[in-house]
Amino acid sequence: RYPWVIVLDCFAHQINLVVSDYFDVDSDILTYTDKASDLITWLRSKTIVLGLLRKNQEETNGTTQAILRAILTQWTAHLRAYKHLLIVRPNLVSIIHQDNAQTSENKLIITGDTKTKARSRKMCDVIKNNLFWVSLAQIFHHLRPLGIAANIIQASFCRLDIVLLTFGSLIATYRTMNEPEDLPGVTAIIESIERRWSKTDQEAFIIALIMNPFYGRSPLAKSRHFNNAGIINLMGRVFERVNETETVSTEFYTQLGNYLSKTGMLDNLAFMCELEKSKATDKVQ
Repeated sequence: RYPWVIVLDCFAHQINLVVSDYFDVDSDILTYTDKASDLITWLRSKTIVLGLLRKNQEETNGTTQAILRAILTQWTAHLRAYKHLLIVRPNLVSIIHQDNAQTSENKLIITGDTKTKARSRKMCDVIKNNLFWVSLAQIFHHLRPLGIAANIIQASFCRLDIVLLTFGSLIATYRTMNEPEDLPGVTAIIESIERRWSKTDQEAFIIALIMNPFYGRSPLAKSRHFNNAGIINLMGRVFERVNETETVSTEFYTQLGNYLSKTGMLDNLAFMCELEKSKATDKVQ
């Protein structure tokens, strides 16, 4: 109805939907996410255990990590919750072994009525289960690129070209995860990203990338569709669309050609880009 309007999704939310698709996968390692949630819930409900954990961390690490609850509606919550759990693993194992060495009347972790004791024993078994921690580390490995992407995309200064580059980087990263145990989850992530990208107004993102002089068409160089002729045709088509016109001025095409070839008024563009890169490098050194 309004073809000249470019509609943009919230891509931080799209990343969170990719995470949701990942958790829906039928994979052996993902069966441990329920155990991780149970362990987090149990830890957060046991004040004494949290106190022992905090004391052990202070004595061994000098710093403490909180036990965070993983909530799917909060972006990067699972990543941070699993990261904290993995960090405190040695401390959890330590306090469990220390408590096991105590006599029945001196135990602090496995206490209470029969039901409470049974749940505490079950959680202690999870803590002592190496396969649980290996699987949790693998899940964290899968989620980490999405967590980084979410932080990049939800930044107030994120641009369309950054979204496109971030999605491309995600695909490239996940294609390197080709171990058999990676494939179910990674395949679901890649398919989810591609499905969400297919529904976007792609031309706007591609143009934003090409018109960033620090990148230009270099990230798209391997595609035969993005030679000078293809780019000029794309730009003209989008110009007509957003300006609701069937006429594109010769001056527009001339300036675009100068930009792509770095000639005419823009013959110093490459030099200026390198100069700005050098200034930025000097600021961070």
